[in-house]
This record gives sequence, structure tokens and C-alpha cells, in this order.
Amino acid sequence: MSKPINKWEKPFHVERGDVYMGAVNLDSDPQKGIQRGYRPLLVTQSDWQNRKSESVIVVPGTSELKKTGMCTHVVIPLTRGLSRQTMFCCEQRAVVNVNQFEKYCCTLPPDIMKKITRACRMAERGAKIKCRKAKK
Repeated sequence: MSKPINKWEKPFHVERGDVYMGAVNLDSDPQKGIQRGYRPLLVTQSDWQNRKSESVIVVPGTSELKKTGMCTHVVIPLTRGLSRQTMFCCEQRAVVNVNQFEKYCCTLPPDIMKKITRACRMAERGAKIKCRKAKK
């Protein structure tokens, strides 16, 4: 189940919950804790906005599972389409152009997207809300 991407044929259809490999923050100065480079990018922007714009809001992923207890980090299990277990850092959302997407990986299921949505809201609200991790 893969969505082929032809970057030169517009528009290709991007949906909320899709994960693409792509580049993010390549022009920024390297700073500790800022996700940069070629990595999984999870689309969190609404489908309505995705249809209207070539820029989308994404959450960068990493295979380095550090600070997994933060309420703004969501670790997803090894998923078909991703070569490693991935943690999405919802406090580091970025706007990218769809031309930065290189390869479609997968679409996350609704239960994981609920966790992503909650983590993004926690990142927006900052210290105003106590962070409670779900019991395993």
C-alpha cells in the first residue's frame, strides 16, 4: 500500500497522518535539540488545508529515542514503511513545502494520531497544563 510520489506532477495528494521522508530545517544553524536533515515527517495539518496549500505543517521524527517520557514526544512502534522505531517530537513542528517530500512511508492509524494531536496541544499550551503520561 504505497503512494507513489511524482514531485514534478502537481498536485499530489497529501493527507493528515501521512509520513514522508524528507528534509527539514536544512538552512538553520545546527543547534542542540533542533531536528534537522533527512528524516520522517508526519503531516499534522488538516486535510482541508492540505488541499489548499503547497505548504504543510509537519512533525519531525527521529530514531534516537531520547526523553521518551516527555508528553510532547510520541513513540510509535515499528511500522511498515518505516525502517526503525520512530519518535515524533511534537514541540518541533515545522512548515515545509510538499516539494521537500522525497518518499511516502505510511499513514498512521487513528489511535496514534490521537496521541499526536494531544502531544501537539500540550506543546502549544506549554507549562500551563500538567503533563500526565498514560500508564502502560
